[in-house]
Amino acid sequence: EFILNEIKDINSANNFMKRYIPKFNSRFSVIPKGESVFRELGKGINIDYILCRKYSRKLDNGSAFSYGGNYYQLVSGGKPAATISRSTVKVMISQRIGIKAKYSGNVYLLARIEKPKAKGFIQVNKDRGLAAKPAVNHPWRSEKSNGFKYDPRDKELYAGLYNSTIAWETDSF
Repeated sequence: EFILNEIKDINSANNFMKRYIPKFNSRFSVIPKGESVFRELGKGINIDYILCRKYSRKLDNGSAFSYGGNYYQLVSGGKPAATISRSTVKVMISQRIGIKAKYSGNVYLLARIEKPKAKGFIQVNKDRGLAAKPAVNHPWRSEKSNGFKYDPRDKELYAGLYNSTIAWETDSF
């Protein structure tokens, strides 16, 4: 319709729509038969929690989870909420409610926190990779070292290396 009426700017479009909407409605509108089938939204239902984007996450031991490169903790009464580790939480995001989480039927506010550092783990140098090559003077690189050495005169040890049943024999004391 805009092309047919040569409308190319917003002001012209708004003036045209004032005339066009009543014409369109007279042609396509239908008067409902009987009473309305719509019903009121219940008092316990928050439409903002329905009309939002939802993502699943797993909680850690501190009732926290990561989302979008940040770390969040469920808050109840200004304290971390009591949760079960590794349980699922639904993250709800919209412009109206911001970011909230639903856990065990309740909606919680979230506090953005620092991700805790892992204790007892070795930092791996990403440039070097997981395993470093042994130094040039390391025994593994020496040609003199051909692995495990034993005294070939020890016949019992020699027999134990090539016969695994001897390893299970024990002397009675």
